[in-house]
Amino acid sequence: MEGPFGLFDQEITEANGPIVLYGMGAGMVPLLGLAQQYANKKKIHLLWTGRLAKEDEYQKILRSLADKGVQIELKDHRFSKDELKSIFDPNEVQTARLIIVGPSSAVLSTRRILKKNRF
Repeated sequence: MEGPFGLFDQEITEANGPIVLYGMGAGMVPLLGLAQQYANKKKIHLLWTGRLAKEDEYQKILRSLADKGVQIELKDHRFSKDELKSIFDPNEVQTARLIIVGPSSAVLSTRRILKKNRF
């Protein structure tokens, strides 16, 4: 897992497996556009944590993505290690291109959890 450093489109285009987009707070905004662009082309799993996840203006976008087969997980606060274990398919983290966007400390913490537990 490495940061795409603004090269999200290239990261997704080059990926052979599923795409996991994990947005924290306002970090979700660039990921919504990617999910919309690739929903019919790639298997997309979208995770969003933060207060914005429940606001009405995003509900229409999320419903549209779900209708296109995007798997969506929402939570007001960060997912715990156990919650992440239950969310991911056993092989998903091993085969997926994972893009995490949000506050750097939260991104690093989530990355450590995923790498350490290899789920």
